[in-house]
Amino acid sequence: MRSGAQHTTGPLGWTKRLLFFCTFLVLQLFPQVAKSQTTQGTDFWLTPMINYVNTDSFFVILSAEKATNAKVEIPLLGFSQTISLGYNDLIRVYIPNSYKPSSLDTTCDCGIHVTSFLPISVYTLSAQSATTDA
Repeated sequence: MRSGAQHTTGPLGWTKRLLFFCTFLVLQLFPQVAKSQTTQGTDFWLTPMINYVNTDSFFVILSAEKATNAKVEIPLLGFSQTISLGYNDLIRVYIPNSYKPSSLDTTCDCGIHVTSFLPISVYTLSAQSATTDA
């Protein structure tokens, strides 16, 4: 018998090696999978869910690295607002109080459509005293 630690490869060792090999193969065959994702774009559809408490402080936040124009629309309400964003700008667009997002168990045609000429980032925020959704 040999003394000392023995190197054994059990089923778990082969599983890890196979998983590593498959991941490597996928990243080599499909390089677009390895590209980093971004929150920037020129066409967004937002569908926020209703906050725990109805709020008067619901808004969309737009940010841009370069000066551009953007448009926020809620087709269901006929709401439309055009915004001019400056270089490294951040602007809040308050959504009308009549906007009621969908609840947990229903669907609605209450999407918020944001478009821009150049890439921007878009976020929503519903703020209330004891509850905030983003």
